[in-house]
Amino acid sequence: MKNLTTRKIVLGLLVGLVLALGVQGVAEALTLSPSTSPSNYSTLTEGSIITVSNISTSLNNAGVLEEVEITATGGGTATFDPASSWKEVDADTSDTSNGTITIPSSVKITIPDAGEVTVTVSWTSKDATATTADASKTFTFYVVIPPNDVGTDSPSTEFASGTTGVHYAFKGVAEQINTAFAFTPAHAPVFYSVQGSGSLHVGANEPRLRLTNGKLTSGSAPVFLSGHTRTSKITAFVAGITPKTATYIYNDPSNPARFPRLE
Repeated sequence: MKNLTTRKIVLGLLVGLVLALGVQGVAEALTLSPSTSPSNYSTLTEGSIITVSNISTSLNNAGVLEEVEITATGGGTATFDPASSWKEVDADTSDTSNGTITIPSSVKITIPDAGEVTVTVSWTSKDATATTADASKTFTFYVVIPPNDVGTDSPSTEFASGTTGVHYAFKGVAEQINTAFAFTPAHAPVFYSVQGSGSLHVGANEPRLRLTNGKLTSGSAPVFLSGHTRTSKITAFVAGITPKTATYIYNDPSNPARFPRLE
């Protein structure tokens, strides 16, 4: 009986050890939650700095080859301070100490030229079986020519080709309004204002950034009118140029008695 009890204890210890080793061998994927200052969809002028934060970590997960990279496209050739990528140099993922690299708490990115800038933070974890766990987060910024310098680029603000400046704004639909205008240069600094109903937001996807009257954005930035309940007028103003005003006629297709059906 005593020998049987001893055997059970030894067997239990062996099972526990195997399970422990099995858990040890499972590598956790590198997880980051990067953020930026200013926030996503913000408008900057040439030469501005974007700060990427919340990427601080140590790449020292045993048996896992880890890499973090930040890229910035659009707006010329960006410069990074202190660096833009970090990678463990020991490719032997069976090594339990395949290198330790510490990423700084923040990275500053200087954008020299106007344009739509995409900043991407990506990270990869590769284990001994050569499988990878990849993830990334993308941020978009609109970099414009400084308002005082617009006059050197033969600027103009017109209605978009083939339009007269009159459009419909449907109930419950976010209407893209920047496409009502044509700006020269394309990345001109534009001030929009709303007279009537609704509010403006900038950005291709939700959550968009609120664009209050008098707040600067780019002529190339997607801007949407939402929350409108009646006809609105949208004025686009670029410094030194006569502003243009587009009219968005409110329409509710669910109420044909009050609003005519549009074919």
